Amino acid sequence: MKTYNYFAIIAFAFLALEACAPRAVVQRQPAQPHKEVLHGFRRGLWVRAAAVASPDSITRIAHIVKEAHITDIFVQVVVGGYAYYNSSLLPRSQYLSRISEAGYDPLDSLIRVFSHTPVRIHAWINTYLYWSLPVPPDSLAHVFYEHPDWFIEDVNHKSIVDYSYVQWKNLRLEGLYLDPMNPHVALFVQDICSEIVSRYAVDGIHLDFVRYPGVLWGLPHTEESAVLAGIGGNNIRYCSTIEYGRSDLYERWQIWHAWRLTRGRQWVIERMINDISKRITANGFNHDIQLSAAVFANPSLSRYAFAQNWTAWDPRICQPIVMSYTPDIALFLDYLHFAMRNRPEAILGIGLLWPNMETIARMQEKAARDANAAGVCYFDFTGIDSMADFVSVLDDTHELQDVRLDTMQFDGSYDVFISRPHPEHISKGTALADWGTDIDFAAFLLSLSLDPNRDLARMALSRQDFIELISQDVAAFLYLDRNVFPLAVHLIEPPRRAVRYTFVPWLEDDSVVVLEKAQAISEFADQTQLLPLSTDPFAKAVFSVEPGRREILPTPAGVYVFVVDSLLEGGRLLSREDVSPTAFPIYANWTIRSRFIDLVGEN
Repeated sequence: MKTYNYFAIIAFAFLALEACAPRAVVQRQPAQPHKEVLHGFRRGLWVRAAAVASPDSITRIAHIVKEAHITDIFVQVVVGGYAYYNSSLLPRSQYLSRISEAGYDPLDSLIRVFSHTPVRIHAWINTYLYWSLPVPPDSLAHVFYEHPDWFIEDVNHKSIVDYSYVQWKNLRLEGLYLDPMNPHVALFVQDICSEIVSRYAVDGIHLDFVRYPGVLWGLPHTEESAVLAGIGGNNIRYCSTIEYGRSDLYERWQIWHAWRLTRGRQWVIERMINDISKRITANGFNHDIQLSAAVFANPSLSRYAFAQNWTAWDPRICQPIVMSYTPDIALFLDYLHFAMRNRPEAILGIGLLWPNMETIARMQEKAARDANAAGVCYFDFTGIDSMADFVSVLDDTHELQDVRLDTMQFDGSYDVFISRPHPEHISKGTALADWGTDIDFAAFLLSLSLDPNRDLARMALSRQDFIELISQDVAAFLYLDRNVFPLAVHLIEPPRRAVRYTFVPWLEDDSVVVLEKAQAISEFADQTQLLPLSTDPFAKAVFSVEPGRREILPTPAGVYVFVVDSLLEGGRLLSREDVSPTAFPIYANWTIRSRFIDLVGEN
């Protein structure tokens, strides 16, 4: 590994202490000489904002960077809609303001410490994720208050800013997202990137959360989107090549529509990447500044769920840093080989998120080196800082044996395509298909696999057999679409469930105590009527149990104790004019589902 002649540790300490003193921001001047581009294997380090909130942390970061031979620091400076730098666009972080003096600028401090070293500083921003705490932001200048209309809507036309903490937590969301499709959002994010590169001598902009929150968000207000509005939409929020084959026909039809709808979302993310690149290299800024992005290693998540089609991004514009976080060496090798096949310049992210990761991390870095990857990036500084012997073992990677595993070995095979379309629907739909549509869909499904050949073997299918099955599906889907859409002037009222419940959040106490409290509940605090919404995991549970039985449902946010009192079946025909715009998606979904059953039968 290439090493550098760093300052003596005393000089580092002196510079770190000096950097913590309040002072003017280091301005980036037009045509400022850029640091020499690093060649060879890169070793990066993510540094979260909380780790630089105190001036005292700068010295420790400098020490770790020197000892671990870090070449690139990705320091988080935009998180939760707040700035950890001197910004005219974002309010100063409320956490930073509580623990540090007003003149302290974490980004400026790090730049000063490493200004005469080969270490490159990348400003890490949370692109679309703008709030993640149970309580609202403190600052009234936060986008949460100034631009609530900028936040994304779900498939049922509800803004994510109107979600309670319990709601978005139970949907396993990281928090509240801005809408990538909103042009004001696009310009706002670009302005932030431009502000940073114009004020600070950073070597790169690093984008995190440059994606959608999931399949059910940011969809157009169309009848087709309503296919995902009911409870069934919750079942297909994740899809892989194998999972598609294991799904029933109705779920596969929903996945087909999710694919059609998400292509536009993928384009929005790619356009954002391109526009940010243009902004940060324009107006006299250094044209060598690097744009990178944290991306999901698993294509089932990146391409399908989050519209983050990073393998198709222009390699001249953005370098992917692949979040290949796992303690499983075989899975890491899958991530590594997938990245190298699709983007050879990718950097592999290694997550120090599990106990005793020192040796595993060494093996993962060794595997990346052996594969001639561009480098690795460790998540994160706090993880390294908490491992007493991590730095010392990093230098021993050359002593490890090559990591070679036979990943074609697997236990058993999967039953797939058990639910098949009706031959008559296939026959009638074949005439409706544009040339290549089935191939495009099959290619998309295969692209969700880390290793398509291995997954086809697990399904006991040849590639041609798989394509033939997809061709039959697509033909049937086109027939169904022709007979389902457009919807008539009357919509079918969806069912409801009357339920009494008490919710006990995990935040209240130890998890064992919370479960004990839930077990002891006999009287219910609340009651409501629920619709079968895909964006309500509680509703999914309520619609799956028998009335009159006391049920307990653990969720990511806490525990529901509930009983369904009655089933309100719905079924009335209502004119579109009598259905409110916010209720339209679920009424349309129930109508769509009813038409599907009429055509296909219960699946």
